[in-house]
Amino acid sequence: MASPEAEGDAAPPALHDPWAALTPAVAFAELEEEEFTKVVVEEEDVLHDDLARFLELKAEQRVSDVELEAAGSPPACLGLIAADCQLTECPLKDYLVERLVALDLTGNKLDLEGLETLVQGGLVFLRELKVGGNKFGGAFPSQALALMPALLHLDFSFNPIADLATVDFAPLAGLMKLDLSGCDIETLEDAADGLKALVSLRELVLTENEIEDLDGVEALQNLPRLAVLDLTENEVCEVRGYKKKVIELLPRLEELDGDKAGTLSKGKYTGRLDYGNSGTEEIFQQNLDRSSCSCLEGNPCVQPDRCGDWKNRFTVAMNARRRKGLVVGYDAT
Repeated sequence: MASPEAEGDAAPPALHDPWAALTPAVAFAELEEEEFTKVVVEEEDVLHDDLARFLELKAEQRVSDVELEAAGSPPACLGLIAADCQLTECPLKDYLVERLVALDLTGNKLDLEGLETLVQGGLVFLRELKVGGNKFGGAFPSQALALMPALLHLDFSFNPIADLATVDFAPLAGLMKLDLSGCDIETLEDAADGLKALVSLRELVLTENEIEDLDGVEALQNLPRLAVLDLTENEVCEVRGYKKKVIELLPRLEELDGDKAGTLSKGKYTGRLDYGNSGTEEIFQQNLDRSSCSCLEGNPCVQPDRCGDWKNRFTVAMNARRRKGLVVGYDAT
């Protein structure tokens, strides 16, 4: 029988990846379909003295509710949505850390230190991280991202990047989708070598940046699996024959700015107005009453039944703010 001293020195039990049986491609599809139990945090929730404990209890209650609703076992994985909650940190206890595969912290006040503190808690199973519109002060959190080896989707939109050429993309070798919309990127040319690290990247969203010419687009030839590219709302889109030239530079593309590459190469492009992958295009196509969806005015909806694209409400709202010349996210001071 082990002595009390030996028991006290025993290592903590090993954590088990809730998606260990899924290939990256299948896990990415699960993210797109939101096949996880959602735990939604409201702004007033963050006022609790012990936020970490409160979030843990809320997650436990949500899993219990889902179990009752489904009359069976709920999914073993969780997605925490704490967008637009004025958070400067997001403390998590083991119950969430062990189950979390998706984390949405869009539109908060996280800085590099806050993000690094968060991931040091052990988010090794996280597949999706959304931190658009926070306060990273022009820096890209490569060091923090290195602690999330399973990450498949990173949304870093509306966070200015001071110098893309200095970004270390090596920790993101397994990433399949990257959103750098509204990051004040002027060119990709100087970042060509760094981008080579994104060997698994399939989707790249670069909408609403300052990319002016096709020289930078050539840098994307270093991405062997790139199939979907969105450059909507960049000046390069005004270059004569832009889409045809991009397809020639990147012949493996399956989709450009929301249009199938095969259609573009055959000259069947209709010139329709496109808003990228933000979800805005779908809202307009559905001819929804603009007054019923506040996302289009720059404010995320609070009720799903009145929202044209509930899943992407924060991104749609940020895009709307940008077009209206309003503040996107929060100031960087």
